[in-house]
Amino acid sequence: MFSTPPPRSRRHYETTVQARSAWKKAELMKKMMKEDPTREVKSKILKKTEGDCLKRNAHSLMPNRKHWALNCGRFSKKHSSSEKSTEARKMRLEYEAAKQKADIERKAVEKDAQLEKTLVEQKFAADIAALESVASKSRRSSQYQPTEIDSIGKVQERLENSHIAENKNNSDMNAARDGERDAAAEGFGSTDMQNLVSAIYQSNLQNKQLLSRFASSKDLPQFNGDPLEWLAYKLAYDESTKICNYSDAENMWRLRKSLKGEAKETGSATEEKEPTATFTDTMFASLKSKIKEETGSDISKITSSWRSGAFLGRISLRDDSSISPQLEAYLTDRTGGQIDQPALQQQYSTQLEAKLRERDAYWEQKIEEEELEQSSREWARSRAELTSALAEADARARDLTDQLALVKAALSPESEHHHMQDDEYDRVCRERVVLTRQLQEAKMALADVKTSWSGQIASLETQVARLSRQAGEEGSERRRVEEEKRETEDKLVNMAAELDKTKQNLINSEAKVVRLNCEVHSLAMEVKALRKELTEENRRLIETLDNERTLVKILREKVDKSNRLYDEQKAEVNHLNSVVNEMQHDYVDMERKIEKEKREKDEALLRNAHMSQTIEMSQCDNQAACMLIKETEETRKSEIAELRGKIEQLTESENNLKKSIKDLETDICDKNKKVKSLENRISDMKKTLQRELQSSKSDLSTAEEQDIKLEARQLTRALAVLLRLSPREEALLRAALPPRTGIAAWFPSLTNT
Repeated sequence: MFSTPPPRSRRHYETTVQARSAWKKAELMKKMMKEDPTREVKSKILKKTEGDCLKRNAHSLMPNRKHWALNCGRFSKKHSSSEKSTEARKMRLEYEAAKQKADIERKAVEKDAQLEKTLVEQKFAADIAALESVASKSRRSSQYQPTEIDSIGKVQERLENSHIAENKNNSDMNAARDGERDAAAEGFGSTDMQNLVSAIYQSNLQNKQLLSRFASSKDLPQFNGDPLEWLAYKLAYDESTKICNYSDAENMWRLRKSLKGEAKETGSATEEKEPTATFTDTMFASLKSKIKEETGSDISKITSSWRSGAFLGRISLRDDSSISPQLEAYLTDRTGGQIDQPALQQQYSTQLEAKLRERDAYWEQKIEEEELEQSSREWARSRAELTSALAEADARARDLTDQLALVKAALSPESEHHHMQDDEYDRVCRERVVLTRQLQEAKMALADVKTSWSGQIASLETQVARLSRQAGEEGSERRRVEEEKRETEDKLVNMAAELDKTKQNLINSEAKVVRLNCEVHSLAMEVKALRKELTEENRRLIETLDNERTLVKILREKVDKSNRLYDEQKAEVNHLNSVVNEMQHDYVDMERKIEKEKREKDEALLRNAHMSQTIEMSQCDNQAACMLIKETEETRKSEIAELRGKIEQLTESENNLKKSIKDLETDICDKNKKVKSLENRISDMKKTLQRELQSSKSDLSTAEEQDIKLEARQLTRALAVLLRLSPREEALLRAALPPRTGIAAWFPSLTNT
């Protein structure tokens, strides 16, 4: 039915009381300020509020007396702590800057590493300057603490000055913009137009080079010195260099990558002799001379005779039974040997002619395609020229229509407002004529640029078609970005609505705060009672702390006593260990004595038996001897009884030792068995290896003798597997073995047999 509210903690009541007391004191201060009190009353109010705030902070944040004292002393040490904090901040900034510099130095291979380093240094200097300014402001604020009225006045003055400064800055910016616009209008002449034309020309040139490099492949086809591939290779080199405008270093890099075999050797020999600038020309000249030696004709004449088939006739067979020396040398290089038989020569010549005809057909098709492409480019160039001429005619027509409209707009000479004789109007007309002439010159320059580059633009159209796919992808990416932009705009609209809601909630919360101000007075008495309770609790805590300190001292004394007792007991244990060792030595000596007594006892028994046989002969002597023996036996029995007790004690210890020895012996036996089994396996392995080696002794060759190191490695590996050795132990075994030079060194039994 009814739910009871949850119990609130003491901390909650303390915070509410603090908030209410703060609001009450603020209202009281505002009321006193409205009544315009004197300077002394103001200072009293401020001191009272500051003291209450200090007490409230100490009461809420530091329940212990020690922490309260630290909080009270915090305001006296504010300057020193701020200096320490600024120093710590400086050290941290230095560390971050050094770390970023180290990262940049690790990435020093990049081009922008030095720029990033300078940016880090500038950022570090800006952070240090901001930190020093904050520290100086904090020092100035600690030296001079104005009252609340002065701070309010300064804030109002600063706001007024900021509005004035903003208006002044806006007016200055507008004036600067007007001045720049006027200067641009006055200084726009022929030089600016020329600069504009040159900038457009350079940008078009750079864009053309970039597009051509993106569209065409940078690598040349592979060339190994074959005369049939020379024309295609040279054509690809010339066209790519002309279109992409490669430098000498780039061409040298491309040639190094594309040349193979004999051509690479010729190029490397030329590169060692010639510098970079003349390397390509010299290398092509050497390649031409080499091809001339192989084919027997000049390479410059091959181009003219390629279509007519004279080149094939020049390297074909001159008769059925002979072959040209150049072709013979070429076939010898291709086949790797000397051709002696005429049939083989005829076969190779027919194959070569068929191959050359195929190459001729291929290159004829290639040249036709290039001519077709060239004609299409010329047609596109002519179309571009016609379109440019049409555009010029249209521009001229538009200029004429503008002039006609201007003439029609002028008044008739009969009108009284006709100003054909006006000087200002004449000056304006002259300026207009000059500007139109400059505009026409600029248009003509642009038209010349367009016509001069129309051919290359036509060639670039094919490359632009290849880039259309990328443009489509970029368009999709742009549409995606636009969608994201719309989503962010929607989010901004929603956030603006939420901001309005939060403003309304803030107004409601301010109303709630006003209602809560009336409760502050009722909770002030509770705060006083709680403060008294806290002081009593602090006193009790201090007393308990003193008691705990005395208890800690007592416990420390006990710990010291226990440590001393531990040391004494440790010394006693060491002494007892030494006594036990001495007892063991005594036990060994007693065993020796017991054995000696046993031998003496046996001798005495033998003497008694001998005396019993001769007792009839000497009874008197026997009785005396018996008395002596009885006396000695009684003394010996007492000694033997004592020794038996000691022997029993020693036998117990001996039994324990024997048990441990038996356990160790069993372990040793097991290990010996394992070792024997491993030795048996090794012996079996040796026998099998000896049998195999004896069986294959006659089949050994020089190659097997050379692979003896591999066999030794395999044998050591087999031993390691049998003995279950670790990789490190196997390496030590291989290092410990002496160098072997033959199978007899590994198996001496084979040589003996």
